[in-house]
Amino acid sequence: MDAFIAAEARQSLAALSALSAGKKLFGILVGHKRGHRFIVEKAFPAAAFRFSPADFARADELFAGKVLGFYSSGGLARIKARLLQPYAAGRLLLAVRTAKHAPSFKAYAVDFDGRFRVVPLPLIVEEGGP
Repeated sequence: MDAFIAAEARQSLAALSALSAGKKLFGILVGHKRGHRFIVEKAFPAAAFRFSPADFARADELFAGKVLGFYSSGGLARIKARLLQPYAAGRLLLAVRTAKHAPSFKAYAVDFDGRFRVVPLPLIVEEGGP
């Protein structure tokens, strides 16, 4: 399994990072899965998301079932712990390291194999585009 960030999503995350210098980023990743790949098409800021099954269900409804996972720039250990729940299993977590010019990313899958865990994934970031 791996993750692919499309150019539009990368651009959104780079803009959020540049415009929110010194602030923590958090939001929802929108896209789809194809085979063993998460394909991130959009990144939507969602600072008020409370990591509840109800919040996730509402977000997934608003995005027509296309919520792939979440992104965050701070407190990753705390966020990982909060995602170890049934609604998050099979979802993507994208860690964003903010920077003035270009953020860097690390991808993880929330997995369940008798216990919840967060597994690192290979990541492909599309360059160019918008």
